[in-house]
Amino acid sequence: MDRLSRIEAFVRVAEVGGFSEAARSMRLSQPSVSKAVAGLERELGIRLLNRTTRQVSLTEAGKVYYERMKQVTALLAEADTLSFRAQSDIQGPLRINTSVVLSGALVLPASLAFRTLHPGMEIEIVADDRRIELLSQSTDIAIRTGQLDDSTMRVRRAGAARIGFFASPAYLAERGRDPAATPGLAGLDIIRFTSRALLPAGPVPVEMAEVSTAIAVSNMALAREAALAGAGVAALAEFLARADVAAGTLVPVPAEARLAPLEISLLHPFGHTPPRRVTMFLDFLVDQWRRGGFLTG
Repeated sequence: MDRLSRIEAFVRVAEVGGFSEAARSMRLSQPSVSKAVAGLERELGIRLLNRTTRQVSLTEAGKVYYERMKQVTALLAEADTLSFRAQSDIQGPLRINTSVVLSGALVLPASLAFRTLHPGMEIEIVADDRRIELLSQSTDIAIRTGQLDDSTMRVRRAGAARIGFFASPAYLAERGRDPAATPGLAGLDIIRFTSRALLPAGPVPVEMAEVSTAIAVSNMALAREAALAGAGVAALAEFLARADVAAGTLVPVPAEARLAPLEISLLHPFGHTPPRRVTMFLDFLVDQWRRGGFLTG
C-alpha cells in the first residue's frame, strides 16, 4: 500500500475500533490492514494504536493524528465525488423537434425529468408535424410517429403505442350507448383524420368505413379535443387518453376494428458518434416511456 492507503486504513481502524471490522468494510484481509497501520507507525516513528487481544484504542499521539487525517480522507472522498459528477454530468443545448401529439404527453414530461437530473442542460422543444431536415434546422433529435423514409438520419426505434377508440361519457349517453353492454362503432360518429398517414398502414376496418364522419382533424391532439367536446369517437394512442380515462372525461369504446400500434422512432443526424448528451437523452426517453407503460414492443 502507498502512504495514502495506509492512512485510510488507520482512519478506518480508529473509527470502527478493530482491525477485523476495518478489513471487512474495506474489503481487504485483516493481515493487510494490520501491516498497513504498522507501516504507517514506522514511517511516523510513533505508536498510533494500543493493541490488546480484546480491543484496539488510540494513543494520545494517535488521537491527534486521527483528528487531522479524518479531515484529509473526508476531503479526498468529497473530491472523488465531485470529480465523478463532473465526468458523468452533461450540459449545453439540446434542440428537439417532435410532433404535436407526442410533445405534451410524452416528450415534455420526460424532458423536464431529464433536466432535473442534469440542470446544466438547455432543452428546447419544437412541436411541428412537418418533417424537417435536422441539420439545416440545427436540430439534435427528432421524435416521430409512423413510417419513416429518411435514410440520411440515424434512426432508433423507441417502441409502439397501442391505439384504441375513445369517446366522452356525455356523447355516449346522448346516443343511448353503454359501451360495456353494446360494444362496437355502429351508430356512432367517427372523428376522422385528414391524412391516412396519421394512422398505421392498412385498409380502413369495415366497421369504421360504415360509420358517419363527425369531423376531420389533422392530428390526434385535435382528435382528443374533439372527443372531449362530445363530437364523436376518436382513435387515440392510449398514452394520449390515459389521464382523461382516469379522470372520467373519456371512456374506451370496445370495437371489432383493430388499428395497428403507432410506431415511435428517434432520429439524430450525427452518424455513429452522436454527442453524449444526445445518447443519454435518448436512453432516458425510452426508459421513462417503457417504465410508464406508454410503449410496448
